[in-house]
Amino acid sequence: MIGEALKRIRKGNGWTVQVTADKLGVSKSHVSEIENGKKSPSYELLKSYSKEFDIPLSSLFFFEETLERDGRFSGAARKMLGRAILQLLETDKEKPS
Repeated sequence: MIGEALKRIRKGNGWTVQVTADKLGVSKSHVSEIENGKKSPSYELLKSYSKEFDIPLSSLFFFEETLERDGRFSGAARKMLGRAILQLLETDKEKPS
């Protein structure tokens, strides 16, 4: 499910798979395999996602956990919640330090 969270974060930021791969220093196919659940990302790669998207590593796991709660929310509700979380994270990035 972390792959789905990473895909939503990527799409929420308007990045293509190729741009993401280039920024992370991995192949396009590697990003696709992670996003489609065929491979698990390494801890180092998750740290790279965190850095490139300017999202705390813990937020990646929180977002994944939220998406995994099957039965608690319908698919539409989970998508809406995912978008809301991405908006909050994006808004937080825009605030001056």
